[in-house]
Amino acid sequence: MRSLHRFASLPCLLLAGCHASYTVELHNLTDKPVEARLLQDLLNQDPLQLQRASIPPGASSTLGPVHAQYTDDVNLEISQTLELGLPPNRTRLYPGSSTYELVASERAWSGVEIRKRPR
Repeated sequence: MRSLHRFASLPCLLLAGCHASYTVELHNLTDKPVEARLLQDLLNQDPLQLQRASIPPGASSTLGPVHAQYTDDVNLEISQTLELGLPPNRTRLYPGSSTYELVASERAWSGVEIRKRPR
């Protein structure tokens, strides 16, 4: 039974044009504006920006739905708008809908942490 589960997505991978859908709800709990981007990782190419939003302090925003090839990774990238020099934070997304809270980081090298909100 377990080995059958591994091959459940095989028909989709064999067919051209299989896509997965991603929707992300974001809540900016910091006191600074942030920029959110959904990026599709492409093999041997720079990531493709699927959608972008600027989120003011205390506000919420929804990105998506966007569609990407089933075999490509999609990442959520967050950076603080007013903090130059800090690297963006990234987290890998899984197909479907998810909700994240953006909170001020306690680490000096990162301005924003991405926390998945439990359902």
